[in-house]
Amino acid sequence: MRLSFNPLYGAILLACLSHSAHAVVVPLTADVNSSATNVGSAISINIGSGSKALFNFDLSTLPSGITSSDVAKATLVFYVKTIPSSGKIQASPITQTWSEGTVTTAPTQGAAAASSATISRANSYFAVDVTNLVLDWVDNPANNNGLVLEPDASTTNTSITLDSKEALQTSHPAYLEIALKGPAGAVGATGPTGPQGPTGATGLTGATGSTGPQGPTGATGLTGATGSTGPQGPTGATGLTGATGSTGPQGPTGATGLTGATGSTGPQGPTGATGTTGPQGPTGSTGATGATGSTGATGSTGPQGPTGSTGATGATGSTGATGATGPGVPTGGTANQVLSKIDGTNYNTQWVTPSSGSGGTAVYNASGTSLSSAHIVVGTIAITFATTTTINFSGSAQFTNIPVCTVSEYDATTTPHLFKVVSATATSVSIRNTNGSVNSTAAYHCIGN
Repeated sequence: MRLSFNPLYGAILLACLSHSAHAVVVPLTADVNSSATNVGSAISINIGSGSKALFNFDLSTLPSGITSSDVAKATLVFYVKTIPSSGKIQASPITQTWSEGTVTTAPTQGAAAASSATISRANSYFAVDVTNLVLDWVDNPANNNGLVLEPDASTTNTSITLDSKEALQTSHPAYLEIALKGPAGAVGATGPTGPQGPTGATGLTGATGSTGPQGPTGATGLTGATGSTGPQGPTGATGLTGATGSTGPQGPTGATGLTGATGSTGPQGPTGATGTTGPQGPTGSTGATGATGSTGATGSTGPQGPTGSTGATGATGSTGATGATGPGVPTGGTANQVLSKIDGTNYNTQWVTPSSGSGGTAVYNASGTSLSSAHIVVGTIAITFATTTTINFSGSAQFTNIPVCTVSEYDATTTPHLFKVVSATATSVSIRNTNGSVNSTAAYHCIGN
């Protein structure tokens, strides 16, 4: 089953997955919102004017010896139930200890360390990159007093409601997704189940609880068939081409002038005073080489005949008017593109590529780059106590990269059932029922591309 999901959640989770990293889900230990009276047992958490969400997580689930240099990415994931007013939220570290069962006003906090994208879609998962906070908590455990979520400084009117860990019917508690560098280590052996404590004394009957939450939304009906494509509009007629003007006649070529006559060569006489240079005489027979006589003067060049005049160029005919462009469909376009109007002018259209996805919201990373092929695989499975079960993905459910998978209890009973993800690959996920004596059903969901 393929579902659409929030762009921010998809972008952050997909960005932190790689073949050289594995993810660890850190459980939530406390969640509540600030209020005039303590609301630690409420099934929802309000974020808005005068109300902040407080979360605390147990990092002891990380492998022993982990330092900040081993952490590749840390993401806070939470489920938004309702959105009275859309906007952004920001995350800040809490700087003093607090208790879910007693806290009222918000404890002291540090400067904002992370901010989300705009949250505008209810009943969806969202996420915030809190890597810098987790790096500090890993190296300095004493600083881990949790974090606070509140409206971002740029959208102070933001108002949203989250599912708390007490909302057992929907099972959408917040959690930390920490991607560690290097391959995952082998799963350790399951420790023995501790002895059951003695039954406590029966407490006084509490006041009647408030009306339970609304049941889950029914499955979305099938998408109706796509209507047939309308006929293509007729191609506008091509305007007439203007007539070409006639070429003017070429003028006649002028006559070539006569070549002047060459003067005759005069005889060589004795060298004397240089007088007027006479004409060069004809060449005589070769005799004995004597003294070099003086060079005779070069005869003058005969006059060049006159160049004929160029004929006049004929006048160029005027260009005919261009015919108006008829309405119709623009040429070009590629497979899967559609026509979109540019403005209100009739027939003023262009080819565009539709947004990715199958009816859901497009997925982007923080730089605005579209991410394709992202999807979620969800389901339930019955698991015998103290055993591990593997769910194999098939067909479109398979991923290209290793997905992020989480698991929670599906059937509500009086005995707590503990599940954990043992391992995940692009084609399967393995889940273990760590309860030592009770069979139970787990709900899982995996997200990736």
